[in-house]
Amino acid sequence: MGDQDHAGWSLADWRHRLRNGPATADAFTSAELEGLDDPVRAHLGRVILPGVPLTQGAELTMRGSIKIGRWLPFRARQILRPHDGFIWAARVAGVIAGSDRYLDGIGGMQWKLAGLVNVAEADGPDVSRSAAGRCGAEGIWLPTALLPRFGVRWSAQDSNHITAHYLVGDTPIEARCQVGPDGHLRSVTFERWGDPDQTGQWGWQVGPRCQSDLNSR
Repeated sequence: MGDQDHAGWSLADWRHRLRNGPATADAFTSAELEGLDDPVRAHLGRVILPGVPLTQGAELTMRGSIKIGRWLPFRARQILRPHDGFIWAARVAGVIAGSDRYLDGIGGMQWKLAGLVNVAEADGPDVSRSAAGRCGAEGIWLPTALLPRFGVRWSAQDSNHITAHYLVGDTPIEARCQVGPDGHLRSVTFERWGDPDQTGQWGWQVGPRCQSDLNSR
């Protein structure tokens, strides 16, 4: 399979590529956090347990509601390697199925109704740049991939606001995180290349504010 054939890959193909990428046998210790600002150390030390393998790829399952004209239920599976690529494959309302994807600098999406009628399909340089931004920002789901050893630079604006800076391909990522006094993530925002109003004019847009309440966990 060539790199240009991602659209035809099965989930097993994506799993093989993203879950079996370059790996490290190292486990997390506090030494990974040396030299970082205190709020960054507090956050990463809270969300990564000692001894956890320094994984760069993960497979996630999720369910919820997505707005396609109106809110509809969905179930999805995501294979994610934040510095390299992802596929988000979902079924919406039981009848719309497809995926958003990014790998090797190429992004795209394809969604069909009942497996026959195209509901949405897009690719090209703008879509690829947008997908790279999503790929990188969703590294928040896999904090081991956001350690400095993997090319991530962290900065702290104050005790409750920290930012992760890195690249996915040539796309810059700045994930701006709000953390609580306990180090838990409260919310994250980031800019993403896009044309949300479908004007034909693409540019950097402030992405959605993702919020999480982890007090009870």
